[in-house]
Amino acid sequence: MSSEEIKIVIDTSVIRYFLLAGEERLLLDCVGGPIGIPRVVFDPDEETSLSENFRSEITRSIAYQDRKAKEAAEGSDLSARSIQNSNRLRNIHTLYEDKHIVVLDLQENEQSLLSSLTSDSGCVRLVSISPRDW
Repeated sequence: MSSEEIKIVIDTSVIRYFLLAGEERLLLDCVGGPIGIPRVVFDPDEETSLSENFRSEITRSIAYQDRKAKEAAEGSDLSARSIQNSNRLRNIHTLYEDKHIVVLDLQENEQSLLSSLTSDSGCVRLVSISPRDW
């Protein structure tokens, strides 16, 4: 799939929000086409033995939820919620396998652009990846 087919590029905050809400299909319907995600956000090729500090952001989020589920008392609300969150975050693999998301290896100038589009509050603006918009 070429980058011209990608309708939008999103960052961690957006994809994590829709996954945790269980509303990733709503995001796909709103965008109307494949979504680009930087590899730092989700890397389907990363090794499971890789240290958590070097994993993609969504994989780290899954590990965090798994840890919370183990730390909480079995059967507690926190444990159940953490298990649910972990399972919902794992849906990113299905989105990738079904080609609803495309993992992007950003070049240095694209990484700078993505960083500049992230506000101090951590909010991410949805942007086109067309070079004419840079």
